[in-house]
Amino acid sequence: MKKYSTNLEQQEYLMKLFVNFHNKVENATILQAWNSCNQIFYDTYLRLKAICSNNINELNVFGIIFIIVCDKNKR
Repeated sequence: MKKYSTNLEQQEYLMKLFVNFHNKVENATILQAWNSCNQIFYDTYLRLKAICSNNINELNVFGIIFIIVCDKNKR
């Protein structure tokens, strides 16, 4: 049996992760999280939610910095 083989039920869970996170994180990140969480759907889902949350926080910080810099340039 291959190291990363999955049964049909696991494949369905993995596909749900791709559907839920396809436009939020890269496919490689989804697969990496899936394998590092031992192909457990709920653990992987929580990890990907945390990654998305961190990405949003980083974007918010970047947006705030951008607004401050643009505001200073107007003065």
